[in-house]
Amino acid sequence: MAHFAQTSPAASQPALSWDDSVAAQVPRCYDGGANFGRLDRDQCQFSGAQVVVIPLPYDSTCSARGGMREGPARILQASWWIDFYHSHLRFDPADVGIATLDDVHPHMAGPQQHIERIAQTCWNALQFNKFLVTLGGEHTVTVGVCAALVRKFGPFSILQIDAHLDLRDQWEDTPWNHACVMRRMAELVTAAGGDGPRSLVQVGIRNVSSDEQAYLDERGLQPFFARDLHATSQQVWIEQILERLGPRVFVTVDLDGFDPSVIPAVGTPEPGGLYWQQVVAVLEQVFRRRQVIALDVNELCPIAGQNVSEVATARLIAECLAYQFAPPAAWKRWRG
Repeated sequence: MAHFAQTSPAASQPALSWDDSVAAQVPRCYDGGANFGRLDRDQCQFSGAQVVVIPLPYDSTCSARGGMREGPARILQASWWIDFYHSHLRFDPADVGIATLDDVHPHMAGPQQHIERIAQTCWNALQFNKFLVTLGGEHTVTVGVCAALVRKFGPFSILQIDAHLDLRDQWEDTPWNHACVMRRMAELVTAAGGDGPRSLVQVGIRNVSSDEQAYLDERGLQPFFARDLHATSQQVWIEQILERLGPRVFVTVDLDGFDPSVIPAVGTPEPGGLYWQQVVAVLEQVFRRRQVIALDVNELCPIAGQNVSEVATARLIAECLAYQFAPPAAWKRWRG
């Protein structure tokens, strides 16, 4: 049994672990029409796909409105109603192949064991050199994704779009709560030789606890608060974000980073968030000018009778995949 690095200075906290006796194997995929984009069979087979979508339905540590476990299925369904073709790049990301794995169901033993299950699933897909797109579920799931990416790539930067810092050491008596996710991820990157908290570039923040403020002050961290971005030239703050990012970047988007007028269906909404064009603009530049190693989108909490949030989320993923895989000639034709 192999172990991830210790994820807290508290000696009583167990390390995450996985079973290295399990060889990499081709996972089960949706190939009957329920896949991301409802792609034809020749576009959604795992063997030929460059992209693997992993649904992570989970909301066992949610603090506010429940229902995030339904998020991945609703995003998949919404993806059936949009065209993936990017008219400016003149590129269809479906052409690179997008496989959709079966759901990673919650582990009944608790959040730590579920994080380990997610890490194992992601690590398996990464051994086939796939680009991962993970769909939450609450943000807790991203710790498992990060653990697998650290094992594959070593240290990297993390671009987090979010209303919340998620830097608490513990919340509701567990270090594996969604409010602790970025703290755990910083510790994983640190253990791999990265610059820990300084590897985090947090964008769109509107909510900070006193404990988190102390953590920021102690480490000299400076998140990009939404109120400051709204008062600054977009070109200026995008360049500031890029300056803080290293060459490799893991992108995690908590949908409450958007203003609720754009994506209302989240568990913990905060006013004053980022608008669609702001988020798309920064992601375009990050995907174009850095090596993005995976995309994580989480915390969709469906609202009965509405689908605007689901469709916007599916569109966001399609945009990012176009940015990731469009050839240089497509970028030159669009942006010069």
